[in-house]
Formats: sequence, structure tokens, C-alpha cells
Amino acid sequence: MLLRFCCLLVSFPVIETEESGGFDAGEYRKKRDGSKYIKLVEDLLHASTRVRYLMKQFEAATKIENLENELNEAEPVSRKALEEDGDSRQI
Repeated sequence: MLLRFCCLLVSFPVIETEESGGFDAGEYRKKRDGSKYIKLVEDLLHASTRVRYLMKQFEAATKIENLENELNEAEPVSRKALEEDGDSRQI
């Protein structure tokens, strides 16, 4: 979304690549060689890629933390159930 907005700002057509669904900065360079906006677009693309990567890392860390919390909540219940099962077998 940000990339498309940046392309609109600098009047560049969005060039989609088949592999990534994104755009190829090299194609922009060929089309607009010497443009002062190429560096800006490339920097924004790089920044958005880093942000996406950090978001994925954060999501993974959050999932791990949630799983740890669930495990910590389930452990006492499991122990109690095992103790009760052990007590009922002794009777």
C-alpha cells in the first residue's frame, strides 16, 4: 500500500513482478534513469521490507508468549488431574 502511494507521488507506474507480487526497483531505474525520486522509492521499499520482517518477528514472539502462558495455565490443572487420578486408583 505504501509502495503504491509512493509510486503515485512520483508519477511512476507500478511494475508488478510475477515472483513477489511487488515491484522491481531495477525496472524503475531503467524507465526513469537519473530521476531524483528513484533513491526515495528504493529507500521506502527497503524500509517497508524491514518493517514487514520486524512485524513477522513480533507476531512470532507474541505467539510463543501466548503458548507459554497457555502452558503455564494448563500445567497446574494437569498436575491436579493426575494427582486426583492417582488418588482414585489407590482407593
